[in-house]
Amino acid sequence: MPGDLTRAQQLHLWEASGEGIDAAFWQFHRANPRIYELLCGYARQALRAGRGRFGIRMIWERLRWYVLVETEDPTGIKLNDHFHSRYARLMMLREDDLQGLFETRQLKTSSSLPAVMGNGHVIDVDPNPF
Repeated sequence: MPGDLTRAQQLHLWEASGEGIDAAFWQFHRANPRIYELLCGYARQALRAGRGRFGIRMIWERLRWYVLVETEDPTGIKLNDHFHSRYARLMMLREDDLQGLFETRQLKTSSSLPAVMGNGHVIDVDPNPF
């Protein structure tokens, strides 16, 4: 993806890709919008507590605890560990106050997902450069 696209344009292209893990992520995300809401809420809670940049994994495990221990969720939502990096990028693309919050690394799987770096810049990612 060209780096001169806006965050909204990057998000649209990623969402329309429909390949591999990305397709599974979007299917899960659409079926479970509350997961995104909770992740954003926990991220903002950490910011209010004075935490700077931190890893999505910390919030992901907090969410897992909430779903499995603090609720009596009859759906039995399973949190796929392959999705947390995508949620970090989604949150930074959609939420102005969370832009640049998470440090991201190059994905190990093929994806049209943009890599949103900690400084808030969206760059092109090629997980298979050779």
